[in-house]
Amino acid sequence: MGRRMKELQRFREIVRVFVKYGYDDLAQKLHIPSILGLPIKSFIDPGDDASSKLSQPAKLRRNCEELGPTFIKLGQILSTRPNLLTHDYIVELSQLHNQVPALPFDEIKSILQRELKTHPETIFHSIEPTPLGAASIAQVHQAKLPDGKQVVIKVQRPGISSTIEQDLEILE
Repeated sequence: MGRRMKELQRFREIVRVFVKYGYDDLAQKLHIPSILGLPIKSFIDPGDDASSKLSQPAKLRRNCEELGPTFIKLGQILSTRPNLLTHDYIVELSQLHNQVPALPFDEIKSILQRELKTHPETIFHSIEPTPLGAASIAQVHQAKLPDGKQVVIKVQRPGISSTIEQDLEILE
């Protein structure tokens, strides 16, 4: 698939998530549906109205979480700018600093196996499935080496480099 096609798909995904969380008015003001030649309804999932019960600050936080690392970082930056946002937004976006959803442990093991080119069990005696922390770019797991030494493993989220690069190009 060509680079432009991937960018267009990601752009469409960004718009879909913003519309999902009630920012369809912003999409309209930016003429995004007409730029893409699509009606705003094509971005709306009729089965998804769980977000309608959330506050506006919570919608923005969830929007950032769903769109991934680039938007989580933007939300983290915004959370430090009380001159730009109200207190409610600052409090909500501050959660992005330490409450990013973790990847499932099976996915972590898969990433480790691909990166280490062997089963993680051949290198580590044990790996704690619950992360010590999960952030926008990586998550950290406690592990034990065969000699009993305690270590931590920092695992980068898959595809993050290309996603961030693509998002920055779209935002530009």
